[in-house]
Amino acid sequence: MTTEAQPLRGEGATTFGFCAPELSADRLGAGLLRSWRERFGAALAEGVGNTELQAAGLDCWMQAEELTVMGITDPLKRLPDLLRRRGDMVRRWCGSPPSAFIGIDQPDFNLPLARRLRARGIPTVHYVCPSIWAWRPGRVKTLLRSVDLVLCLFPFEAELLRSAGVRAEVVGHPLADASPAEYIPPEAARSELGLNPEQPCLGLLPGSRGSEIDHVLPVMARTAEMLQRTEPTLQILISAAGEVQHRRIEQCLPDVRWRIVEGPLRPLVLASDAVAVTSGTATLEVALLRRPMAVVWRASWLNHAILSRVNRSKWIALPNVLLGGEVVPELIQDEASPERLARELEAMLSDQGRRFQGDYERLLAELALGADERAAQALHHILEGAA
Repeated sequence: MTTEAQPLRGEGATTFGFCAPELSADRLGAGLLRSWRERFGAALAEGVGNTELQAAGLDCWMQAEELTVMGITDPLKRLPDLLRRRGDMVRRWCGSPPSAFIGIDQPDFNLPLARRLRARGIPTVHYVCPSIWAWRPGRVKTLLRSVDLVLCLFPFEAELLRSAGVRAEVVGHPLADASPAEYIPPEAARSELGLNPEQPCLGLLPGSRGSEIDHVLPVMARTAEMLQRTEPTLQILISAAGEVQHRRIEQCLPDVRWRIVEGPLRPLVLASDAVAVTSGTATLEVALLRRPMAVVWRASWLNHAILSRVNRSKWIALPNVLLGGEVVPELIQDEASPERLARELEAMLSDQGRRFQGDYERLLAELALGADERAAQALHHILEGAA
């Protein structure tokens, strides 16, 4: 891994505190940091991040996985440890204040952290609007108390926040900025992964969290086995975000005979004729790469029972939320059976997802706004106001 050189921290040095434990948050933070340096000069970065922020020069205080939790019950189990870690971060930054704190996603951890830092006069930014449109609308009040600015990926989020008095800027999504301008046929992308260009390919994206892999991957794997019985030439790829996820997949499928592709989703998705994907940011990436998908979500019965009661949105997949309808099928909890998933994917493999293309193009046009540059500019405005 190549790490960018950092200036020395001292009087007058621009220093950003980051807390970006998720892989998607890590990418956003790295893009923001690089764009800042291109536009406004050198800056230090310290705190919590993953591989991309570390490659951009982050002084990493702990492994990102140490703060990664999912659902309702996981944070409760780990509450003492999470509180201890957050307290350590508050003490370090209050003792040596950064120019600004940037919490990326993970609002349950980052917003209380931001509130305590803001009380000490440190400018605070929250990148990725919490899903107030889906559940816990009371978080708007928390945002008002905790942060000076919210960077929103989607236009409708900024409208909601501004109407409640929260300072918010729309930046769009880096995934849209990086999406290919033209449709790339899957056959053209398969050679890069050493696949047979003439044989169909199915991508399985079980997620990056351990609990996601444990609950979702067995369903996806049984589905792939069913589809291969009717189409023996079907090539199967499983996405692993990194080495940790790779090992987890092998533990979940000890006799796996399909290829596990480690690293960014893009090559795997482009090579696939259809994709089964766990609900999350990956659904948007698949849509912006113009591949048909079926969205799967499964959790423990307790997490599902709680979330189903508090969820205010009709849909969970980001393409459906953004487009206001069920553009892509959603298979949630008991509906996420191998039989149902196989039926959905078989239809997509046969028509090559043509019915999705117009909707995906509309998403791309709405979200390709130059997110990294917009985020850096908005952060600069905050610091100018604090000076």
